[in-house]
Amino acid sequence: MKKITIYGTSAAKFRSSEKSWGFYTYCEQLKNYFSDCIINWRGVNQCSLERLYLDIKKDKNSDLIIIFHGRPSYIYCPGLVKDISIDSIKTMVSNKENAKKGAVNAHTRQTGKDMKFILSMCYYYKTVFYDGTLRPEIYSALLSRLDKILMSRNVIHCSCISAHDYLRSGITIKETKKIFKQNHPVYYLSQENHTKLAQLLIGNINEYNWN
Repeated sequence: MKKITIYGTSAAKFRSSEKSWGFYTYCEQLKNYFSDCIINWRGVNQCSLERLYLDIKKDKNSDLIIIFHGRPSYIYCPGLVKDISIDSIKTMVSNKENAKKGAVNAHTRQTGKDMKFILSMCYYYKTVFYDGTLRPEIYSALLSRLDKILMSRNVIHCSCISAHDYLRSGITIKETKKIFKQNHPVYYLSQENHTKLAQLLIGNINEYNWN
């Protein structure tokens, strides 16, 4: 049985439709179409390229890798169970009112740590590790490295920014840039875009002659 592993942002997390919707999500459509395959959904909210690279580098057994790429502003911050955008970090450490809600609450729930710990980690990252002038160069270098290790693999890239369109490994779906305009696409995509995304994925997977 062939194995597909899907990495990346929250778009790479399996989510079912609700009865009131009256249609299947692209996740369900993909699962139903490739029912004879094992599909592992490994998505992380606001997945950083650092996390993506390290996870894929350890993947030795997948027959096909699908990547839902994120933005360069998504970063890995030590101490947090999931990734976060640098904009959220800046907001949390500079505005105490905003720090009491939103992203920081999600991290406190999932890590079991209190708000003080989460904010201290964010503050430490922002003041010690993060350099806005270097981030684009770091992102570009790591993206190139990821591209290199995937040259011999079956891979499909779901583009998020124009930089992803120039990857040399596998197949790149450029249309995904227009489809994903929300942080949680399963809940905000229209039925039309769920179906369109499913068809794009199925069509490109079949380019590897799986059926």
